[in-house]
Amino acid sequence: MKKRLAVIGLYGMSALFRLDKFPQPGETVQSHGLVFEPGGKGYNQALSARKMRASVFYATALGDDVYGKQAPEVFRRDGLTDFSCLHVAGQPTAFAAVVSDASGENQVIVEQGASACWNAAMADSLEKEIAACSVILLQCEMPNEPLFRLLTIARENGLYTVLNPAPARQLSAELLSMCDLVTPNWGEAQMITGLSGASVEDVAQALLALGCGGCVITRGKDGAYAQRHGETGFYQPAFRVEAVDTTGAGDNFNGALCARLLAGDNFETAVRYACASSALSVTKHGVTGAIPALEDVKEFLKHECQTV
Repeated sequence: MKKRLAVIGLYGMSALFRLDKFPQPGETVQSHGLVFEPGGKGYNQALSARKMRASVFYATALGDDVYGKQAPEVFRRDGLTDFSCLHVAGQPTAFAAVVSDASGENQVIVEQGASACWNAAMADSLEKEIAACSVILLQCEMPNEPLFRLLTIARENGLYTVLNPAPARQLSAELLSMCDLVTPNWGEAQMITGLSGASVEDVAQALLALGCGGCVITRGKDGAYAQRHGETGFYQPAFRVEAVDTTGAGDNFNGALCARLLAGDNFETAVRYACASSALSVTKHGVTGAIPALEDVKEFLKHECQTV
């Protein structure tokens, strides 16, 4: 088995603001800190997987601005040395404004820039690199056409396909049937299935009925529920930590999950590692700087086992 993970998705610059409380309409509030750092779901997930010791190939679309020009240097600095940059003329590199309040909750505004320009030809240009991987992790920060094409290429080359369906949008059964695993949060799972007020077990069953091979539904402080076709679903309780910033927690979950599946962990163990990585990440401010290393996650889980 080729022990290499392909992560394809958005890279951009993020401006992170820390507030006491979110502003009401028409209200201006003062920030207690401003940090600029690279991010994007794809990039965060690639970093998370890399810090969990996975071999990662990362690909993204960049604009022709300063952030796009600086990106390769940033990737190498952060330990991502195996990457492909697809430059889009006349477009900005993605940019996000991330606002977190005193309780650790966050709100995010994203300008997709070059990432919105993905097309099937761009996806095709990555086939050789994708074919050299065994797992692919994708998100919904690109149009459906290239997303479907990437899943098709991955399936044709025998990869295990994982889709984190975020940001939330409606997805066809045809697209979902290309996914071995989907990893929505609770809100995204309800949007995809059209179910609200249903149990997490019923929502999971509805996802499986749409054609995906399995699902992991993350629920923040309520942990995660996971199920695959033909298997009994299971709950992974959340780890009790003091959250200061939940930004990027889902990205940590997905990167760690794929890294552990790539390492050969069984499904339940991989979900447990992912929950632990996500829990550790919310105990620090920021996103990329809060991503825990494999050694930290293992030590955390060891301590959790001793205190149960």
